Amino acid sequence: MYLTKKLLPSAAERDAVVARYNAAEGGKQTLARLAEHVGTMGKRPPDLVISRTFDAPRSLVFAAWTKAPHLGRWFTPRPFVTSACEIDFRPGGVLRVVMRTPEGAEHPFEARFGDIAAPERLTFIGKVHGEVDVETTVTFVEEGDRTTITVRQTYSRETDATRGGPDGWRATLDQLGEHVAERQRG
Repeated sequence: MYLTKKLLPSAAERDAVVARYNAAEGGKQTLARLAEHVGTMGKRPPDLVISRTFDAPRSLVFAAWTKAPHLGRWFTPRPFVTSACEIDFRPGGVLRVVMRTPEGAEHPFEARFGDIAAPERLTFIGKVHGEVDVETTVTFVEEGDRTTITVRQTYSRETDATRGGPDGWRATLDQLGEHVAERQRG
C-alpha cells in the first residue's frame, strides 16, 4: 500500500514496475541476505591466523615483542602512532598499547600475558576497543638465520575492528620486519 500511495499513482502502475524490474524477486533476495547477515551478528568469527618469515634470529624477533621500546615502534599500524606502550612481561603481567589516529583519537589496547615459553611462544588476552575479548597466541619458529612467526587471534564476536584485523596485522608485521631489519643493521 505504501508503494502505491507514496511513490506511484496507482496499483496498476506499481504492478507494472514490479513486473518490469522483477522487484518481488529482488525484494526476496534482499531480505534473505539481511536475514543471513542478522543471523551472523554477535557470533564469534573464525580465528585470524597470519604468518610471516623474517631474516633474523628468533631471539631478536622475540625481543621485539617483549620489550616496550621495541614494541612501541612497530605494533601500531600506520598511519596510527603509538602514544603509550607498557609491558610487564610475565604471566599475568599487563601489555598496554595506546594507538593514536592522525586526527588525535586514541584507541587503547590492554591485555594480560598468559602462557609464556620464551622464546618459542607467548599468549595474551585482552579487549579490542574495550568491547571485544581477544586471545592472541604468537609462535616463533627458528629456521637457520630466519624466524617465522604465526599470530593467531580468537575474537569473542565480530565487529568493524575485528573485520579490520587481517589488514591491520599485515601492516603491523610489515613494520615489525622493518624494525627487525633496522636493529640488525645496528
